[in-house]
Amino acid sequence: MLVRWGIISTARINHKFIAGARQSSALEILAVASRQRYSAERYAADNGIERAYGGYDALLADPDIDAVYISLPNSMHVEWTVKALEAGKHVLCEKPMGRRAADVQMAFDNSLVTRWRTWQRAEPGMFVEVDFGQAQAADSVTVETSDEGYQTNVELEGMDSSGNWTTLSKNAQETTSRPALSLRRAAAAELKARGIRYVIVEREDLRSDDFQAYTALWGMKLAGETAQGRLYYIE
Repeated sequence: MLVRWGIISTARINHKFIAGARQSSALEILAVASRQRYSAERYAADNGIERAYGGYDALLADPDIDAVYISLPNSMHVEWTVKALEAGKHVLCEKPMGRRAADVQMAFDNSLVTRWRTWQRAEPGMFVEVDFGQAQAADSVTVETSDEGYQTNVELEGMDSSGNWTTLSKNAQETTSRPALSLRRAAAAELKARGIRYVIVEREDLRSDDFQAYTALWGMKLAGETAQGRLYYIE
């Protein structure tokens, strides 16, 4: 079986992948993508690649591509690995895939719930889908979010016996509740159970000030800090 590959990025390290790939008769490098189409076209011409895309999403939408090689900057690895997997592609990603274990786990999430990315704000068209595997009766559906979602309008849809989606409710009831006092410590305990004992929180990270103000409530202690962030030890 011939595996057809697409390359996301025109980074220098690609030449190692291309050289190795062309030693095999089991695969073909079919396309390359760059943020600018002219850059992708020039790279494709220089390296004998058939297709060039001006945008990574365009490459992922190509039905002829079976797998992608991701050589983007490190900070973009998780995002585009997940997008490629969601597009049904196999993925080879340059190291490191991510700086945080929690981010990397999103690419291996077998949960029935499709989760929003933790760094993304809600946008029109985003959805959470739950597949029970068979028809289920439900009296209500509860969606819990952080307080940044207070301006989000939520619709509830369900699939009927014919396989068509239909709107069940456009008027979600919104309530506000205070988080449990032990919620921070429970989160830290989950990390500790996974073998994680140190946490780096950069100063520009969302709610980084909460770690600083409530370090003890998190069950952590400050282990060190720089101008960019702080290192915490989970006790």
